Amino acid sequence: MIACVQIITLNEPELKGTYAVERQADGRIVLDPVGPSEDELIARSGGRRLTADELEREFGDLPSDDEG
Repeated sequence: MIACVQIITLNEPELKGTYAVERQADGRIVLDPVGPSEDELIARSGGRRLTADELEREFGDLPSDDEG
């Protein structure tokens, strides 16, 4: 069976937002909030991603787990 993701928008003040609807095997429905992507957040703020050199200058040699 192919899963079909439905997106809904609620306007109720306490639940206002966009949600992905996930149907569970037991019949329950779960609403998973859908937020803006990282690129959308950067664009909204008028910012940009740091280059590798800028990142190193700003934060130094950050610890790494060598997983990418």
